[in-house]
Amino acid sequence: MKHAFIRRQISPHIILLSLAVVLALPHPASAVRNLKIGDPMPSFFLPRGDKISDIYSHEQLAGQPAVITFFRPSHKFSTDALRDLEAIVQEVGTQRCKFVAVDAKLSTIIEVRESLAEEAISFPVLLDPQRILYEKVGLIVCPTTLLFDSEGKLRFVVASHSRQYRQIVRAHLDFLLGNIDEQTMNEQINPKSRKLDPGLVAAWRMYNLGVQLQAKGNTDEATSIFEKTIAKYPFLAEAYCALGFLKYAAGDSNNAAKQFQAALEQRPGFPQAQLGLAIILARTGGQQQAEQILRLLLGHQSLAARVRYELGRIYLARGERDKALTFFQNALAVVFPESGSGAPGASPIPSPKR
Repeated sequence: MKHAFIRRQISPHIILLSLAVVLALPHPASAVRNLKIGDPMPSFFLPRGDKISDIYSHEQLAGQPAVITFFRPSHKFSTDALRDLEAIVQEVGTQRCKFVAVDAKLSTIIEVRESLAEEAISFPVLLDPQRILYEKVGLIVCPTTLLFDSEGKLRFVVASHSRQYRQIVRAHLDFLLGNIDEQTMNEQINPKSRKLDPGLVAAWRMYNLGVQLQAKGNTDEATSIFEKTIAKYPFLAEAYCALGFLKYAAGDSNNAAKQFQAALEQRPGFPQAQLGLAIILARTGGQQQAEQILRLLLGHQSLAARVRYELGRIYLARGERDKALTFFQNALAVVFPESGSGAPGASPIPSPKR
């Protein structure tokens, strides 16, 4: 009861500041902060947390493409990711590539084994009791999947767990194994490209280059790439959104709003574009309309933290501190799901006033 009382007394302004820091991270919610594409795999020697009592090291992943996934026991997204990885293991086998999972919650061996007791996981599951590998990687999002090539260099990072997770990981892995080329990999990650427009694969390739540059902090180059993508492939709504958020971050709200509106023209109802417009409206006096848009976006898991953060800002500006605190706490629960439920909204979300 004492802890619950203290939690309720936390100032919404403190939570607002914490969320502002977390949600200001580069797009995509770059799941790691200490590794970049092309960096070598960090060295590690970690105890196994599964049925085998042994020490597992990075040396056992050498010479083959390797997949390292950080997870949290009893966390839905993490469990779903491990299940998808096991399915890939059954399809691809372990002769040409290696898979390993690493606990990211300082769990005990008992907690890990209990959480996986009902799961048919055949690859090694490791503990990181001193958070050595956790810190070397700079983990931010959980689950996070790192894919290394046969030379031990980081090639792909897959943050969280989406509906396309298995498809994305499998396509990346097939590319690293030499089973497919880069174009085929992109087509498999974005299967609509083969049906909608022959130029869409090239559009996605250019867009992904912009995303990679932005993740590395090269915002000027990323902005230029997104502008070129739009000029050459004006049908890609994602490029408008990416440019819109960059313009907003640079303080150009008017141009940002135009990009989000252009994205909605290309794809009506596009959630990312709706979120962008809601953010602009909330900052420019349209809080009521922004609230309505954000309320409609509450069910979108990929936007869960930012939507709740923005609603919290609106209610805090209105002086509705209790409601703001609830939404900030829910946003934090999405980013740091300590409860293990993985549900975006550990606290009940209040109904809008009528």
